[in-house]
Parts: sequence; C-alpha cells; structure tokens
Amino acid sequence: EVLRAANQGRDLKYLTKLIADAKTPTDVAKATKASWLRRAGGAMYEFWINNLLGSFGTHIKNGTGNSLTALLALPEHYVAAGIGGARKMMGIGSAERITIGETNAMAYGLVQGVEDGITVFMERLAKDQGEMGLIDPSNMKMEYFRQPQFTATNWGANENSHLGRSIDFLGKWYVRLPGRFLEAEDELFKAIGYRMEINRLAYHQASKEGLTPGTNAFYDRIHDLVSEPPVDLHADAIHFARYQTFTNDLTGNMGPAALLFQQTPVGRFMIPFLRTPVNILKYGLARTPVGGFLPSVMKDLKAGGPAADLAMARMSMGSFIALAFVASSNNYDEEGRYRPKITGAGPSDPDIAAQWRNYGILPYSWYNEETQTYVPYVVLEPFGTVLATMANGAEVLNNVHDPQDRENVISAMVLGIAEYTTEKSYMQGVTQMVDILRGRGLGSTATNIAASYNPSGTSFFSKISRDMDGVKR
Repeated sequence: EVLRAANQGRDLKYLTKLIADAKTPTDVAKATKASWLRRAGGAMYEFWINNLLGSFGTHIKNGTGNSLTALLALPEHYVAAGIGGARKMMGIGSAERITIGETNAMAYGLVQGVEDGITVFMERLAKDQGEMGLIDPSNMKMEYFRQPQFTATNWGANENSHLGRSIDFLGKWYVRLPGRFLEAEDELFKAIGYRMEINRLAYHQASKEGLTPGTNAFYDRIHDLVSEPPVDLHADAIHFARYQTFTNDLTGNMGPAALLFQQTPVGRFMIPFLRTPVNILKYGLARTPVGGFLPSVMKDLKAGGPAADLAMARMSMGSFIALAFVASSNNYDEEGRYRPKITGAGPSDPDIAAQWRNYGILPYSWYNEETQTYVPYVVLEPFGTVLATMANGAEVLNNVHDPQDRENVISAMVLGIAEYTTEKSYMQGVTQMVDILRGRGLGSTATNIAASYNPSGTSFFSKISRDMDGVKR
C-alpha cells in the first residue's frame, strides 16, 4: 500500500531503495514519512504555481501576445520575400528564397489554424494538467509536473473514498484550472503556428519540385504534403509553432545552467518560469536595432538565403513599427503640459523625474488621450520590449544635444532593456535573488512567497470576477 501510494509510481524506485536500506521498523516509518512529505510538498508547490497564473489578466496578456505574433509573422514574411526578390535580381547569395506565393499560403494557414486551434483548445481543456499535449507533447508553457500533484494519493487519502474523490475534484477543477487554461491557450496558438508554417513549407516544396503554381498537380502535391508531412517538414513546422508561442528550447551556454538552477529548491521559487520569459525577451530583441547582436540572429545573417532575409525583415519591421510610435513622443496636452505618447525609462535627472511623477507620467507606458492617464505596455509583450528599446533610444536623442553623448544611443537601449526586464513580474524573483545576495530584501522576499500561498481569492473564477470588476475594493 505504501509503495502504491508513492506518487503514482513516480517515487517508486526512490521509496523502494529507502525501505530496502531500512534496518528497523522505525527506519521504515521514517522512510514512509519522508516520502509523504515529499509528495505533499509537490502538491503545495503545484498549488502555488497555479495560483501565480490565477489572474484573468495573465491569460489576456498571453492571448494578446500570441495573437500579435501570429499576425506579425505575415508582414515579416512578405518583407522577407521582397528582400529575397531584390537579392535575386541583383544576383546576390543563394537562389533559394521566401516567395509571395508561399506567404499567401501561410496567410491561408492562419485562417485554417484558427479552426484547428479552437478544436484542440477545447480538447486540451478537458484533459487534466500534466497530460500529454495534443500538438507538442514535450514543450509546454507549464514547465513542471508531467503528472498531477494535488491528488488524494499524494495526500495519503484513499482515492475511492469520499475524501479522496473530493481532493481529486478540487485538484482538477480548482487548483490546476489556471495551468490547464494556459496549456489550452498554448495548444490553440501552436495549432495556428503549425498550420501557417506547414502550408508555407508545402508550397515551397511543391515549387522546388518543379510543379507550376495554379495547376491541379501543384495543389494536389500541397495537399499530400500537408496531410502527411515528411519528417523534416513536420519538425520545421513544430519548431516554428514553438517559436511563435515562446516555448522553444533554450540554447547557448547559459540555458542549461539556468535550467539546473531552476530545479534547485531556491530556483523553483525564484524563477518558476524560465523558458517562456527568456524566449519572449529574445523575440522582442530580434525586432530591434540591437537584434543583430543576438547569437541566433547573427547565425541567421551569416547563413544567408531565406534565413538572413527573414532576420533582416524582423529587425526592420519591428524597428519601423516601434519608431512610428516613438516618433510622436513629443506631445503636449491642451494645457501645454508635456505628455509623451510613449515613454522609456524616463529622465535620469532626479528633478525632472520628480516632475514626471507629479504629472503622472509613468516609465514604459503609453499615453491614453481619452482617460489622460499612462498605461504600461507590458500587456503587449513581446512587443513591449521593442517599444521600450526604441523609446529609450528616442529619449536619449530628444534630451541630449552633445553629439558625443548621442553616440551612446545603443548603450542606452541595451541598459534600458535590462531595466525594463527587471520591471516585469516574471523577473521579480531574479531581482529579489540579487537583492538577497547583496544582503537586503530577504524578509520581503519571504513575505511575498508566503503571501502568494494565500488561498483567499485563488479560485480562477473569483479572479476573473475581480479582474473584470471596475470597482476597486
């Protein structure tokens, strides 16, 4: 019975070894108690992780960000097609390129993907958290627990008893509901991304095989490739779907080291989510003038061909859109008070910074002329990173008149990115960890973690009601 209760087999080898090494009944009792504490700790950690995701605003941000990335992929590929066409005319580089036709196929895939996505969203929502993904089993936004933890078995209750069934029901429909919604959203946008890319790749492959676009043979070949994609096309489409949903594997030397730290008792609380925030930051930076310094972008530029065309399209498109917003930063209201439409880090001069605060001007925000208030643009992530980068550069150009100081625009952008990143909620754990290492912030960090366990209002439905309630209480 003890072995059966060992976390549905997950700790079976661990507990078997403990009991085998036990020499007395007291040792066996200690081993059993240690296993129960371990499983109960996992249940409470699952409760905490899902509690972090309980806000309705979190899911609005996730949906908004993924919708914007899906839409932006189309103009980026059209621009890349233009770059590739110009490159072909000048006889530069590889003859292989992204074409307008395959990008049109990608746009059609976006429409098809919405229908696919809604279907897998509903199917995923019906499954319990930790069950395998429908499209991408291994890379999900929930980075923990392939099996549910808040269960009757892990709390030592008989799963067939009234108490056991109540605990299991509570775990599925209360504790794990926020995480299940997140994974369902993840599946929806992966379905869209997969369909977009598999359509584009199928069009590209049919053209590469010498078939003429517009003929029955051409479209029959596309249908066959989409219905039963070869291994390489399927893998490329999955990679694109992961990239679009910020769930692709971390690369470089820091990735594995950070993941190892995340699995430590301290790291589990300091950085409960790592892969998605890092990928969001990299996605945003790749669409700014400093994107060329990212190893992944440098690799694409060096490779040449379609990869380089797309990398240049991303940098130019993101920078142009952000610059269009930031160009209107010099704005004044009807009373003649300075009201920048987009703000970066803000002035470094303490007196001017104090004036900004008195006027209600917030850093890293956009000005809502209707309400005459500043709204943080972090909700637009990953495009918040693009706006923050360009806004920091614009503030330097607007406020510095010495040509020598203006050369520091790129430095201001990079430093601004670092500051903007630490302002985000998902990076607060890292910021707190740095404060602890400096000898301060230990008490507040412990208080914040303890407060996040507060069960009051942790229900997903209660948080939806509170987030949609216009009255502050």
